[in-house]
Amino acid sequence: MPDGRRAVDTMLQLHTAHYPEYITELRGLADGAGVPFKQVLMANMRQELLALAQPHQQQHEDSCSDVLLSLPAPHGPPRHPAPTEGAQPPATTLIGHNEDMTRDTIGRIYFVRYNADASFPTAASAARRRTGSSSSSSSRRLMRRQAAHQQTSSREGQQRNYGQPQLQTPAAGASPPPATASSFNRQGAWSSSSTTTSSSSSRSSTGGLSWLGFVYAGELASSGFGFNSAGIGFSLNAVFPAAPLMPGFSRNFVSRQLLQARSIDEALAIISRPGQAVGHSYNLFDLHSRRLLNVEVGPGGASSVLEVRRGSFYFHANMFKHLVLRQRIDASSFHREARALQLQAPRDAAELLGMLGDTADPEYPIYRHGNSTADAAVVTLCTALFDLEAGTMRVWTGNPGDASSRRLQLQFDLHTLQLLEEQ
Repeated sequence: MPDGRRAVDTMLQLHTAHYPEYITELRGLADGAGVPFKQVLMANMRQELLALAQPHQQQHEDSCSDVLLSLPAPHGPPRHPAPTEGAQPPATTLIGHNEDMTRDTIGRIYFVRYNADASFPTAASAARRRTGSSSSSSSRRLMRRQAAHQQTSSREGQQRNYGQPQLQTPAAGASPPPATASSFNRQGAWSSSSTTTSSSSSRSSTGGLSWLGFVYAGELASSGFGFNSAGIGFSLNAVFPAAPLMPGFSRNFVSRQLLQARSIDEALAIISRPGQAVGHSYNLFDLHSRRLLNVEVGPGGASSVLEVRRGSFYFHANMFKHLVLRQRIDASSFHREARALQLQAPRDAAELLGMLGDTADPEYPIYRHGNSTADAAVVTLCTALFDLEAGTMRVWTGNPGDASSRRLQLQFDLHTLQLLEEQ
């Protein structure tokens, strides 16, 4: 189709001018895989091209769910680093993420680790220290590990403080009712005094950072979730604005650059870059300050930031909640958001995983098992849990809320990016 070819060519010109290093990365990926470059390019612009080709149709891909939880220490303010045995328990700072995608991606997903500096700790060097062996099998497994994805009525975020849970189920066709959020920052009102520390050993001679990301075959890291050696990490939720800006920057290129952010402020500057085609929802964390943010970005780069304060949690599916923007409502997102409002606020990691594993809605469950009456096209590939107090990221397959069916696949150290455990 001539219009389609023109759109792809125009997008290629735009990204070559503004993201030349990532275009080079994709060309190398295409050469290595033996597939046409434009096929790889289009895979990295899937959301933008679908929005252009199907402006009035619902899209069901990239339909992930996230829970952000921030609780103070049980008997006072958090203490860092974590106290020794018998001392005050630590605070709770968690992000849980269901990675949902169509069935055809099963067996085509990986974890990729980029090491910017040979002096930075690696899984292979850690394994050698533990065993005295020069084997690089842990490094190989780490680099490629298959794991078996209307307009809102209010500018208020749906961050929930602890107390009586809200039992509100929206009527068909209506937007989910908002809850108040005292920590909500309106557009243009963002300010931050935080600083991010980064060891010089995590930087290469060119100033790069090491990072680890979840990757779909043929795509840039990461269109799912990832973190870097500066302590900045994120998970992603797709959003579906009614009118994309084309040509515009692809979210895959933005999230790839986000892996190089050295601070929350730098991450926010990358996330809100002007000229984006569709935008995204970013669940952003700073390992050092324990800050949790949800950032919604729309076409052009308009953005809204919500900070999850201590004593609250936040659920996000695939719809704009605090950025006022016309959007196409996905039925699954609507149902998942409504179900989250019915559930008791989680108090720890087990209850957070229980929320992500909820299947009470027979049509559109939060945990997408592929057997529902209306939502069989997309399944939950895996669940990731970022624990900022423990300094780990754990990844399961199976229902995360069912200890008998979930399986711990991988565990990573957020400070060193080392692979700690594999099953």
